[in-house]
Amino acid sequence: MSNQSSQINTALYTLYEVILNDVDEHEDNPQLLLFIGIELNDIDIVRSCMEYENLDVNQLITARNQQILEGFGCDFSGQSM
Repeated sequence: MSNQSSQINTALYTLYEVILNDVDEHEDNPQLLLFIGIELNDIDIVRSCMEYENLDVNQLITARNQQILEGFGCDFSGQSM
């Protein structure tokens, strides 16, 4: 893993912790946590997200969440997430 990838992963884990503490503050937060888990390849995060009642795993990523994650270097071009 490159230094840049390591820094992005660290930043995503930090974002995860921040959003987790305020998950109920925005309706898109459960989906954001799910996509953080997917991006990190962290099955524990993905599984924990399944507990949120308002999470529709069949919904495309919201524009808000895509913009946030792209700010952390995630690339959604050409993907149907």
